[in-house]
Amino acid sequence: MRAFGSKKVASDMNLLLSYPFSPLEIVLGKWLSGLIVLGLMLAFTFPLVITIGFLGDPDWGAVLSGYIGSFFTLALMYAVAILSSAISKDEVSSFLLGSCSLFILVFLDFNSLQFTSLPEFLEQISRYTFLASPVHWLDECATGKLSLSSLFYFIGLTSLCICLACLQLNGYRQTTKLTSFYPIGGVIGLFVCAGLTGLIANSLDNFGLKLDLTDTQEYTFSPKTLELAHNSSHGTNIELYISADKSQIPLKIIKHMDRVERAIKALEVASKGKIFASVKRLQVDSRQADEAESRGIIRVPLSSGDEFYFGAVFSNKDRSLTSGYIDSAHAASLEYDLALQLSNLQRAQPPKVALLSSVLKPSNVNLPHPGLSVIEDLKRQYDLSILPYFAEGFEEEYDVLIILDAPIIRQAMIKAIDKHIQLGKSAIIMLDPFQRMNEANARLDLESSKNGEINSIVDLLNFYGIEFSKDTVIGDFENATSVETGNGRNFTYPYWLRLLKTNMAKDEPVSANLNELLFAEAGFFGVGNTSLNLKPIVTTSRQISTTNRRLFGAKSTQELAMQFTGQEQEPKIIVGRVNDGLPSPFADQNFALLDLQTSLVLVADTDWLYDGFSKIAGGPEVSATSRPINDNHDFFLNLVELSVGSQSLTEIRSRKSPVRAFTKIEDMLFESREKYQAKEVEFASNINSAEENIRKFFELANVRSVNDLPEEVKAQVLKIREMIYPLKNELRKIRLQIRQEVHELFQIITLLNLLAGPVFSFIALVIMRISRRRTLRPQIG
Repeated sequence: MRAFGSKKVASDMNLLLSYPFSPLEIVLGKWLSGLIVLGLMLAFTFPLVITIGFLGDPDWGAVLSGYIGSFFTLALMYAVAILSSAISKDEVSSFLLGSCSLFILVFLDFNSLQFTSLPEFLEQISRYTFLASPVHWLDECATGKLSLSSLFYFIGLTSLCICLACLQLNGYRQTTKLTSFYPIGGVIGLFVCAGLTGLIANSLDNFGLKLDLTDTQEYTFSPKTLELAHNSSHGTNIELYISADKSQIPLKIIKHMDRVERAIKALEVASKGKIFASVKRLQVDSRQADEAESRGIIRVPLSSGDEFYFGAVFSNKDRSLTSGYIDSAHAASLEYDLALQLSNLQRAQPPKVALLSSVLKPSNVNLPHPGLSVIEDLKRQYDLSILPYFAEGFEEEYDVLIILDAPIIRQAMIKAIDKHIQLGKSAIIMLDPFQRMNEANARLDLESSKNGEINSIVDLLNFYGIEFSKDTVIGDFENATSVETGNGRNFTYPYWLRLLKTNMAKDEPVSANLNELLFAEAGFFGVGNTSLNLKPIVTTSRQISTTNRRLFGAKSTQELAMQFTGQEQEPKIIVGRVNDGLPSPFADQNFALLDLQTSLVLVADTDWLYDGFSKIAGGPEVSATSRPINDNHDFFLNLVELSVGSQSLTEIRSRKSPVRAFTKIEDMLFESREKYQAKEVEFASNINSAEENIRKFFELANVRSVNDLPEEVKAQVLKIREMIYPLKNELRKIRLQIRQEVHELFQIITLLNLLAGPVFSFIALVIMRISRRRTLRPQIG
């Protein structure tokens, strides 16, 4: 604010303009000197970079692009401040004008500013005001993407602000009547330039020129996707259908529309003339809209009562595939969704997949199951059939047979499954010792079959030489999941396995690029036949223990967690596969002479596929959507693709996740839990035992609460409860100690980062003063 304001009041402006410098040189000099100071201030935040590197494994490309965006934002804001100072007559008015101007520019991107009470023309303009805000373009840089559009906005608007400041200074050299309009012209010029620069920058987005600095190359098509586009047949068409009127569509969806349009244009370029991409803009209740709906495009309702279109049709000479609605909640999987449709177009016939499950009916081929959205993903890629659960078998040949949660099936179906495997076809078998998401199956207590009898899938696997822990659940202390009780308290539950990359086979394409899987009360597989090669894909750690499945119905998760004691053992196989030839227990269908190799994938859990363990609700207002919380669904689709014999989409689907965790904090919490686990279990067990005895006493006395007891008995019960209080206090102290080291670390880190800026600023000031004195000393002497 003191760049020019104070000079005008002190009548120093004429002296400043009398120097042999042009207005551009004066403004640039002041802007660069201030920018150097601001750059040093930004550089002094490097302790924060060291902190996040110490706490976890950040995406350094995203950090770098964020700093670059922050530097350009500071440069732009200081240019606006310079302009405000050049316009104003004194320091106070300069400060107020600069602050208000920056506030308005920032506010233009405040939750996608919209004014519904304005006339329609102005309302349409208000929906695009975010383009004039530096916040919008800074957010783009902070994601790890340096685009031509964002760089153009910052450099262009900064240059225009400097030019406007030069015009303001040049006006003081003139004596025409127009000079009185310079200040108001400068203010208007600032916002006009911001709007025009934002619009031009947004149009440059269509060229798709960007520098992807993210570690995962999140904004760049993978080579496999580009290969699919290049291998497309001549005459492939991608038709994007969007609404012509976007006035009522949420801005998040509008941005996704632009993103999809740019993506299909990029595929068109990569195909070298084989793909033709077009955009069709539809008016609701028109002939073109009716034709689009007849091709499968969905008319999506909004909460406001309006409707819009956002879908695509992929077609070639032989086939036509429709994505009725392109959900903005699935923006992270846009590349995979496009690649999937291109891959399906190139297939002469989609692979045939059969699914046998106690929770699915044949009607679920058309009607989605509310808790298994992964089945919908399966339908999009394969020709899916759902077999009747109690059918006598199946005659049709399938490329892959998936068995999900099928504890009781007919003898004929077991024989048909064995025949499918003996013919060299692929199968994915998912078993579970305790089905948390299926209470009916969880209550089943099946007796073991007699030797030689084949009455279940488990018996069939036993005959193959594969053992499954049908009565025991595996717990893993190192990979325990943090869960929440009904009263909001968190604790670690070792029977929900949060398995990371260290627990996955690195040489398996289906798991090589995954980050996290979650299994709930899973079992494990072993080999009874030493000649059988069961290759592990996902395993536990060594700190494990097994518990009888019956206890999970009788005890709470908190009690089970407290009583868990891990022991050093060999890791157990949660997911594995067998590629050997397998013997048949049925003499009339032994195909050993054919020497066929099967692909049998085994998963010791069924709950892991349910949305409750793989997705979290969320999304835009148009529909109830969900987003993944781990890689469960991707892993399942990878397993299916492996079984089909094609892995063209595995690399695209399983790209490294951009989500990073504070691994240092997780390690510290694990070490603390391990250190205090014995004490925590002891106190918690004593408390639970005492409270259980009091509860049983209430049942025997046929009362609901202590207030219903006689006074003498009531006093004795209250005394017993008072004896529990010290135990609860000790347990609370133990749990505080578990988190104490983490709290202390955060306090130290916060203090260091708060002090780092002032300390380094002081050191820089001392260095500059010493340097300046050394420079001036020869002149004085």
